[in-house]
Amino acid sequence: WGGLLGMQKVGMAVWFLVVAFASIRHRALPRWLGWPAAVLAAVFLVLPDATIPVIISFLWVMVAGVTLAVQGRPQVNS
Repeated sequence: WGGLLGMQKVGMAVWFLVVAFASIRHRALPRWLGWPAAVLAAVFLVLPDATIPVIISFLWVMVAGVTLAVQGRPQVNS
């Protein structure tokens, strides 16, 4: 399993780097979501065990999903 988890860590790090670049440079996502993504990418590359970064990435995905869902709602004029 060591080789598979190592490749998963690299894949998650690349994904978070791309998300961070897209949000910080091109504002595809809010900027405040990009900086934690960059930190998570670095953590995935540095730490030998991926347990904690995976848990934190689940939290990041939940926050990003709620943020994007709320931003995508049409404004209701009352």
